[in-house]
Amino acid sequence: MPPWLDNYKAQQKKDKKPIDIEKIPDTNIEGVWFGDKNAATTIMIFFHGGGFAMPGMDMHAQLLARMADWGKGNLAIFAPAYTLTPYAVYPQALGECVEATRFILEGVGKSKGILLAGDSAGGQLVIALLSHVSGHQHPQGQVVKPLELQGRRFKGAAALSPWVSSDTKKFPSIHELSKTDMIGPNCATYWDDIYRAGKSADHYIVPEAAPTEWWAGLGESVDDLLILAGGDEAILEPIESWSKKVQEGWPNGKVRLVVGAGESHDEPLTPIGAEKLNAQVPGKETAMEGALYHWVKDLTA
Repeated sequence: MPPWLDNYKAQQKKDKKPIDIEKIPDTNIEGVWFGDKNAATTIMIFFHGGGFAMPGMDMHAQLLARMADWGKGNLAIFAPAYTLTPYAVYPQALGECVEATRFILEGVGKSKGILLAGDSAGGQLVIALLSHVSGHQHPQGQVVKPLELQGRRFKGAAALSPWVSSDTKKFPSIHELSKTDMIGPNCATYWDDIYRAGKSADHYIVPEAAPTEWWAGLGESVDDLLILAGGDEAILEPIESWSKKVQEGWPNGKVRLVVGAGESHDEPLTPIGAEKLNAQVPGKETAMEGALYHWVKDLTA
C-alpha cells in the first residue's frame, strides 16, 4: 500500500492543486496540506485511521479534499503522517500528533480557529489528545509532551467511527455486527496487540473504559464534539456507550452523536454523492457524511 504522502501527492495532482508538505518540529514526520493554509480562517488537524498499521489511503485524501472544498476557502486541513506499527508503538503516534497540533497552534493557526478530526484509530487519537489537554496529561511525558492551550479552545472536534473499544466480552454485539462490517474483532485485536506492544490498555487507548468524570474537563479545551457511527458497524455499541459517558460527564457541552442508517465502519470514506449529500437535513442526517458536511460548513462559515 502506498504511503500517505504518495496518496496525497496523487490526489493533489489529480485535482490540479499545489503539493504542500511540511516537516513537524521535534519529530521525524511530515504533514500534508489540503486547501490554502494562509487564506483559511480555520485549520483542521486530521489524524487518519488504519489501525495504527496502515497509512492514509487514497480514500482519506479524497475525503480531506472534499472537506476542504466544503469550507469554501475558509478551511485548510493539515494531516500528519504519523509513524505506523511495527516501526512505532504506543504512545509514539499520540506524541507525534500532539507535536503536529503544537506546530499548528504556534504557527499558521496562531490566530485562526482550530478543529480536530480523525477516523477510526485516528478518532482514538483525537479523543486521546483531548484527554491529554483536559486535565489528564499523559504519564509518559517524554514521549507525549505536555501541551498547554493557554486559554484557547479547539473550535470543534469530530470523531468518525472512533475506535473506543473492541472488548467483545463487554460488548458481545461486536461479533454479530462484524457480519455487516469490514472490521471484525480478530482484526481489531491483532492491530491493538501490535500497537500496545505488551502495555496494558488505558483510557487513552480505550476511552470507553474511562469513568464518566474523566470527561468533565472537556469544556476547557473544546467547544463542540461530533461523534459519528454506522448503524451496522461492529463497534457501534462501544461508541454509543462512550458517547453517553461523555454527555453525562460534560452535561452542558455541545456533544452530538449521529448514527448513519445502514452504514458500516468509516462510511464517510465512501462518498454518498452530491444529490444525497444535498438532501441531508441539518440536525436530522441519516448519513454520517451528511452530518460531517453540515458540521464543517457550520464551523467554517
